[in-house]
Amino acid sequence: MTSSKMIPVFALVLYVMSSLYVGVAKGEDSTIVANNTGGAITAPREEYFSKTIIKGQWGNRPGEFGLGASMGEEGDDVIPKELTQDDNSNIYVLDSWNNRIQKFSANGKYIEEIPISAFVRPTHKEFNQSAASWNKKKEGFIKTIASGMAWVNGQLIVYQKQISEIAGGRSQKVLVLKSGKFAEVNENVWKEYKGRLSSDIVDAKGNKYVQNDDMWQKIGKDGEKVFEFNTLTEHKYGRSKLNFRSTVNFDKKGDCFLEMRPFSNDENDWGRVFLPNGGGMQIIKWCKK
Repeated sequence: MTSSKMIPVFALVLYVMSSLYVGVAKGEDSTIVANNTGGAITAPREEYFSKTIIKGQWGNRPGEFGLGASMGEEGDDVIPKELTQDDNSNIYVLDSWNNRIQKFSANGKYIEEIPISAFVRPTHKEFNQSAASWNKKKEGFIKTIASGMAWVNGQLIVYQKQISEIAGGRSQKVLVLKSGKFAEVNENVWKEYKGRLSSDIVDAKGNKYVQNDDMWQKIGKDGEKVFEFNTLTEHKYGRSKLNFRSTVNFDKKGDCFLEMRPFSNDENDWGRVFLPNGGGMQIIKWCKK
C-alpha cells in the first residue's frame, strides 16, 4: 500500500482522538468548550486550567509523531494512542509508526527516544510471498503491534501482539524496559499489568477516576463527583463530520492529568488533519488551580 493510498483512509477514521481547546473550568457546574470545537470539562468542586505542553507535527524527527496506515484487521489508523507517566511525572508516548517511545519531561521538554518494535508489517512483496508460502506450507507473515503501555511499580511496561497476516493466528506478550532495552516479563508482571488496565485509578489523595464510554469522572473520597471530562469532540469538514476521542492519563498526586489528541494546521479544514502536512499530535496538561 503506497502512502498516496493510505492518506484518504485517515480522513474517514472516526475512532481517533480529539482537537484543540484551551480554557479554564471554574465555578459551580461550569463547563468550558473553547473555540467551539466540542469536548468539555465540568468541575463543580475544583477549578482547572489547561496548557499545551507538547505539540509535534507528523513526522519522524525528535518531537514529531508518526502517521501511517495498517493492513488487515487492526484497522487503518496508526497514530499515537498511548501515553503514561513515571514516578517523576516524565511523559512517555508510544509512537508506533516510528517504532519508538518518546520520553518528555513533566513540562514537555523532549528527552530521548526508546526503540521498540511497535509496528512491524510486511511490504507488498513480502506479503505476496507470504501468501504463496501459506498456500503451500500453511505459514504466514507475522505482524508485530504494540497496543498498550503503562508505568507499573517503577517499570515501563508495553503490551505487544503478534498477528499472522495470512493465517489469522495471534500471540501476545508483555515487555519491560531494562537498561534501555525491552525484555519479555514473567507471568506475575503480566497479571499485574492486566489488573492495572482493568481496575479503577486511585491517586495519592484517595480520589478515584472512572471511565464510562467517552466520559471520565473524578470521584472524591466522600463519593461525590469532583469533575467530568468528556474525551469526545466533533469537527466538521465540508458536509461531513469527524469524531475524535482523546487519550487521557492521570497523575498519582491527583492535581493534574494529561490529554493527548491531534491538532489541525487548518482549523477550518479538518479533512486534511491526517495528511502529512495537515497537522500532528499534541499533549495538553490540565491542572487544578
